[in-house]
Amino acid sequence: MVQKCLLTATTPLLNLSQWKSPVETIPVIKGTERRKSKAKSSGYTSKPRQQMFKPVTSTKTKKTEVKKAPKKDPYVYPNTECRPKFEKNKLSVSDRLSPVHALAYSRDSDMLAVGLADYSGVVLRLPSGSKSVPLVGHKGPLTCVRWSTLAQHVITTAADRSCKVWDANSGSLITDIKYRDGNTKNCEKVEFKKDTIGGHFYYIDKFILLAHTNELLLFKHHVEKPKNSKRVAGRYQGICVSSLSHNITALSCCNSFYSTLVVCGLSDKSLSIYDYNKEEEALRIPDAHSRAPHHVATVDGSKYVPHSPDTHNLIMSCSVMDDVKLWDVRSGQCIKSFNKQNRVATIPSISTCVRYLSVPGEDHAVHMFDIRGSNSNVVSKIQTDNILTTVFSPKYPQLAVGSTGGVVTFYNDR
Repeated sequence: MVQKCLLTATTPLLNLSQWKSPVETIPVIKGTERRKSKAKSSGYTSKPRQQMFKPVTSTKTKKTEVKKAPKKDPYVYPNTECRPKFEKNKLSVSDRLSPVHALAYSRDSDMLAVGLADYSGVVLRLPSGSKSVPLVGHKGPLTCVRWSTLAQHVITTAADRSCKVWDANSGSLITDIKYRDGNTKNCEKVEFKKDTIGGHFYYIDKFILLAHTNELLLFKHHVEKPKNSKRVAGRYQGICVSSLSHNITALSCCNSFYSTLVVCGLSDKSLSIYDYNKEEEALRIPDAHSRAPHHVATVDGSKYVPHSPDTHNLIMSCSVMDDVKLWDVRSGQCIKSFNKQNRVATIPSISTCVRYLSVPGEDHAVHMFDIRGSNSNVVSKIQTDNILTTVFSPKYPQLAVGSTGGVVTFYNDR
């Protein structure tokens, strides 16, 4: 019998959970406590009043400031057929024609973070892309980029065994996360021994989640701006290390709402869902693919599209030379499989409305599948360059495609 689990938080936090922090009490200094008198003074010892009445002669009136309510974005995601199929714009993000390895939209789709193979990243201001912010500091190709909830910070991981947090407005480095090795003297922070997998902001930016070999690393992260400096500085502290049975090859989590579950792809071709509330594995799906999954994704949702709570229980996984599969975490069963086998590790994407699935193909085309249909046939093809990654906008029916020539192409529904 498969144990039932939900990505949305439904159970209360345990007393020993990492999310439950004790309430801090301010100590009272002896001699400074205030004592209440039992009887009210009669007034015999006080001086008599010298002035009985003082008229108000000033005509100045205090102006009450009316707080304006924040403006709400009137845009609503369309409910009609909104499949991206028309090319809108092309942006060159690399002068060296470096392949695009990772793409990520901000929450309001105002910015796009790009991870390149030339050891750098770029933050593009949309829709023109004229004002770009470079992210320079890695010593290897970037493998993953992710946004914070308020789109102020970007976290990147690279093949040089590093994970860094950046300021999205200036491109300055905020935090360079190190590994606290218990074998060294005083548990010093050293470089990671092997590649880092999928750095994510987690639990609405309260934590940073990272995978290293067979370990899930959870860091508490705080960003502050010193008074005498314009540079933003960040502090972090490792609070939990969870070990799984096999090496982690893919990692995904939800950050737009509170969820204690994390989805992992393991080197034994299985999928694992880890519960940080109970600090144990909640679900294991053995033999999910013919090879180890190189990408897993959850439905994080968007404030522009109303979703039912059941939508967040879908996860997607893919591996080389195998189908792209959708899973239901409540039953642990594969509900749909899309026949698109690639010999290279490409990154598919689920649309914000959870209607379409885009899968990069080796025939220089993006294959669009309809998730709602009874069959798993290709709905349409978008002919483009040799591509590696795709991502849907969380606000508009728009698809961003990253090619091996350092070009990002945008497709709209009209």
